Amino acid sequence: TIDDATARAFMGRPEPMSETTTIRASMVEAVRALKAVMPTALLTNNIVEWREGWSALFDDATLFDVVVDSSAVGARKPERRIYEVTRERLGVAHEEIFFVDDIGQNLKAARALGWHTLLFTEERMVLPVLERLRTSR
Repeated sequence: TIDDATARAFMGRPEPMSETTTIRASMVEAVRALKAVMPTALLTNNIVEWREGWSALFDDATLFDVVVDSSAVGARKPERRIYEVTRERLGVAHEEIFFVDDIGQNLKAARALGWHTLLFTEERMVLPVLERLRTSR
C-alpha cells in the first residue's frame, strides 16, 4: 500500500514535472524536425495525476502524431501490449519504428518486436543519431 504522500514524492518532489528544466529544448526541436519527415509518437509510462503537468510543458500536437500514455491504455513499458498499441496507432510496421528510451528493459522489449532502439544516456549522444535519421528520409 502506498499512501498519498509517498505517491506525490515518488520522483523526489511533489510536482515532478513542474520545473521547465526537465524539458530539453534541443531534444524538443529534434523531435519537431523529425515530425516534419515522418510520423512520431510519445510512448510514456505515466500516472493519471501527472498527465496534466507533463502535457502542459510542451505542445505535444506539434511534436507527436500519436501519444500513448500508459495510464490511458492500461499497459506500461516494457509490456508487449503498449508497444503493439503504439505501432497500431502509428500505422507502420514494427520494423519501421525507431525508439529512444532511457531504460534498457524497455528497449529490449521493443527490439523483440523488431523496433530499432537507442539508449538515451546523454543528449549529445542522441541528437546526432536523430539528425541522421531525419536526413536519411
